Amino acid sequence: MTSRQAWTIRIFALWTLWVWGTRIWNVFDGDNSVGFVVVHVGLALVSVVLAVAALVVVARVRRIASSPVGQPVRVVEKQSHRPDTYLYETNRPLSGMGHRTLRGPEDCVNDLDPVDVLGRRLFERGGIEHVHVQGSVITVEVSPGTGTDGILEIIENLFLHYV
Repeated sequence: MTSRQAWTIRIFALWTLWVWGTRIWNVFDGDNSVGFVVVHVGLALVSVVLAVAALVVVARVRRIASSPVGQPVRVVEKQSHRPDTYLYETNRPLSGMGHRTLRGPEDCVNDLDPVDVLGRRLFERGGIEHVHVQGSVITVEVSPGTGTDGILEIIENLFLHYV
């Protein structure tokens, strides 16, 4: 269900609730017969129950649809013997048998290549000098004085997608 479809259903459901909430009192006013009152109260109850059910279904469907799909990458962070250089070992190869060195966002051009996507996300984070990926090992050199906050999460969430 798209966001537009969800909002359309929500609007109709809320409109139904508003109409019956404000108009039900008119059923009890005046010289209406008992049959008229019973029929309209029944219609109001059915309409309100269906509107509430529609709101609940939309909420559940949208919550499920916004859940991430895919598998998180397991990552272990290790400090290199060089200052400001960190190794991240993953449970899956990102570059196959080869290796890649990324020196900036301009090296990350392919949206279908996990190495380029990872590199782009890391460079967007800021404080990254360069990234080297060989198989399942990612070497990240951070700018002097920059910590590694957020890098582990970027790698772990590389293969999570939101529908």
